[in-house]
Amino acid sequence: MLHGSRGWHPDGLQLCKNFNTEIGQRIVDARGDRLFTHLEDFCRCTRLPCHLVENVIAASAMDGWGQSRRELFWALGLLPKTLTGLDLSFPIESVTLPVLTDHEQASMEVAMTGLSTCAHPMQTYRPMHQQHIILSSIDLSMCPAGKQVRTAGLAVIHQAPPTAKGYRFLTLEDEFGFINVIVRPKVYAQFRLVVREQPLLLVIGEVQHESGVTNLVASQLHPLAQFVT
Repeated sequence: MLHGSRGWHPDGLQLCKNFNTEIGQRIVDARGDRLFTHLEDFCRCTRLPCHLVENVIAASAMDGWGQSRRELFWALGLLPKTLTGLDLSFPIESVTLPVLTDHEQASMEVAMTGLSTCAHPMQTYRPMHQQHIILSSIDLSMCPAGKQVRTAGLAVIHQAPPTAKGYRFLTLEDEFGFINVIVRPKVYAQFRLVVREQPLLLVIGEVQHESGVTNLVASQLHPLAQFVT
């Protein structure tokens, strides 16, 4: 959190999307031995590009300033493109914005950092999963082999062993456990952008049980939000 402990290390800030050690050090140096007090203060001191500030907001790092993330995004858009560093105040237009839902907040954090400070992101989607017949990791383990099903989770592992002849092996996580997904080369070629870019995946495929392990052999992979929003 930008408003919390002073014991920051720049490497930890690399969790945020498009950040690296240099950017993290820039924030730490700008902050020094004090706390950032508000969005304008952060922008003036760090001079980060707007898209990086947006990522910081989405990652929940500014939640402690008493403004919602929607309000912070709005306020960022009203700030001058180039802050001069002078002690000036800029009026913020009053506006009423809709409150982010739990799964919107969790999805933002996962997209920016790969994890969430809220409940597990899949937990917030669970009521909608029941409506769309999307199975949990527990449900999947009880399905008969050969059944075509839908399941979903947070992508935590993506393996492409050089000896696997183009096969990909994904591990998804939901609030109950893990889901093993096997992706054939042709399927990966079709859905590779989804696999590479989407943290929350919906997978359609065939259940496989082997030596006590349950796998899902994927035929399709989609962004989860495409199905449940």
